[in-house]
Amino acid sequence: MSKILVFDIDGVLCPKLIGDGVDYSSLKPFPQAVETINKLFDEGYKIVFFTSRFMSRCNNNPREAHKRGYEFTLNQLKKWGIKFHELHMGKIKADKYIDDKSIFFQQDWKKIYEECTKE
Repeated sequence: MSKILVFDIDGVLCPKLIGDGVDYSSLKPFPQAVETINKLFDEGYKIVFFTSRFMSRCNNNPREAHKRGYEFTLNQLKKWGIKFHELHMGKIKADKYIDDKSIFFQQDWKKIYEECTKE
């Protein structure tokens, strides 16, 4: 079984727009991100996108975010030429994620605290 790699879209695959009701249609992907993700896909990794797009304007309701944004986001990824297996809407909007599966995670709670309290 291939490894599953989960990517965020905004701020990872393309620039992040700040604010409610942002216009995602103006975004362009980072070329190196497209190249890397497509290479991983071609090498047999399962590529999954998990995004909080549309969550703010849907009061953090994942079903509503899916209804309002899934088709748009799916078509945008295809237009950008991204190879992937799954797209999931409804990631909880947060300022920081602390996850043991993160590429940069270290069991350093002093550093985690400092990162969490940074402006």
